[in-house]
Amino acid sequence: MKHLPVPELPGTLERYLRVVRPLLEDAEFDTTARRVREFADGDGPSCQAALTDWAEQENAAGRSWLSTEWERMYLAIRTPLPLTSNANFRLNLPSQLTGIERAADVVHRAAETHLRYLRGEIADEVNPRGTQLDMAQWRVLAGGLSHPDTPMDESISGPAEPEHRHACVLWQGSLYRLTVSDAQGRPASRKEFESALQQVVDSPTGSDVDVTTISCLGSEIAAPLMDEMLRDPANRKMYQQLTDALFVVHLTEADLTEQEHQQRSTFAAGQAWAYKPLSYQVSLIDQFTAVHLEHSRIDGGALRAIVAVMQDLEPVDDGGEPVTVEPMSWTVSDGIRQRLSDALNSYQREADSHQILIERVELQVPATLRISHDALQQWIMLFAQLATYRRVRSTYEAVDAREFQAGRTECLRPNSAEAIRLVKALIAGGANAELLDAALERHKELVTECKTGIGIDRHLFGLRVMADRLGLSPGLFQDEGYRRLTTDFLSTTSVGGAEQVVRFSFAPTSAGGIGVNYTPFEGGYEFCISHRPRQTERFDEVVASLHDGARALQDLLVEVAAADR
Repeated sequence: MKHLPVPELPGTLERYLRVVRPLLEDAEFDTTARRVREFADGDGPSCQAALTDWAEQENAAGRSWLSTEWERMYLAIRTPLPLTSNANFRLNLPSQLTGIERAADVVHRAAETHLRYLRGEIADEVNPRGTQLDMAQWRVLAGGLSHPDTPMDESISGPAEPEHRHACVLWQGSLYRLTVSDAQGRPASRKEFESALQQVVDSPTGSDVDVTTISCLGSEIAAPLMDEMLRDPANRKMYQQLTDALFVVHLTEADLTEQEHQQRSTFAAGQAWAYKPLSYQVSLIDQFTAVHLEHSRIDGGALRAIVAVMQDLEPVDDGGEPVTVEPMSWTVSDGIRQRLSDALNSYQREADSHQILIERVELQVPATLRISHDALQQWIMLFAQLATYRRVRSTYEAVDAREFQAGRTECLRPNSAEAIRLVKALIAGGANAELLDAALERHKELVTECKTGIGIDRHLFGLRVMADRLGLSPGLFQDEGYRRLTTDFLSTTSVGGAEQVVRFSFAPTSAGGIGVNYTPFEGGYEFCISHRPRQTERFDEVVASLHDGARALQDLLVEVAAADR
């Protein structure tokens, strides 16, 4: 596969100044430009050379200059993962089945997908242009987990064999081990999973320790507690089973709206093993199906492809070996039980401060126009930001980079000077085709930079890592411009349409910031928005302005289409 290139230093610094300019006043920009010149003439070449050498080593090992440090960044997180970096994906798995039968269908599909990967029966993924994509992220289908440790978590891979594998089912705070595959690495049938899940639901509950509690607390608290708990042989056995499990599936009977489901499954305690790559979530009373994703080893693009495999399966209803069910539990002292309880109360208060809103806006692109839905959605969000606050703060947009070996994501900064001029004109009622074309052309340029491996964000990240290794402290990375660029007021991401993933949600990445998943649907766009009401100023105005922005863009597009006829 193509190796992720190390961009040329002068080009990155030039593009950085262009991207950061809209965030700064004139005097601030002059300071940033001076810091860039100092870096180019001083520490920059040494950092660039070190990064180039590092890239050669990592490429030879099947990685990239970004992948190892990117994973380490996630593993160094000490705060609760559901409130920091994990994401929750609502899956498009409609079914005529209900209740336990539907849950069994989901578990069967998940099991067969994981096992097909381990049996080597899944072809390499390609994008719509026919380009092969890196499959490294699919390794999460083997199971494993991130183990909370000090000073950073440990990434533990699951067994590579498909034979005699198991999964874990979470039900009302209790955990159960279910056999998933036989000696040939084939999954149990839907009927066998249905019988096993019914046995789980019929089991007596009432454990005084929710087995998942420790996973949602964050490694600063969880690491020392796990160290104590794993001194017990029974706990070590249970934890090894959890580590080896292909996945976790959480069953719920909560009667909730789609928005309530999304918020609860993303942030509430007891919904997942937060350090497990994939924890599926299945409602027994409606069609809600989701997966809670631990972000250190997998991104949304790879998950979407995995779900596509699940959708295309032909389930096996009968046959196969019976599924055995085995309860799993912690053995804890009174002291640890109290510490877990106190930490859980603190976590839940913080989780309750996060809210999710699902908001749809109407916008119909005229059939005669070919225009990027991604750009339109970014301009709607920029409109909301400018209309509400009269200033621009940084927006993060994730771009899939799996065309490169060990590719993860690049960051696109969509608030270009051209986009800002367009949106200001939309607000003032003076937008025209010329402004639209300029903003669209600049957005295409930014996408191309990311897709060809010369985006600025990851390169600057790599240079900063090398500076730390070399014991250097460049002023570039202490500068207000760099701080503003990398402090994401809007953290935004999309996986395209809703064919595999209906929507997903995640915590804002900065104090007072907003997290947004955006998705096109027939006749408009959906924004799944997360925020902290006590921190986010004038949030209701932001939401109302999304609709204003969509209407303003609609009027402009109709005008442009009419002029082209």
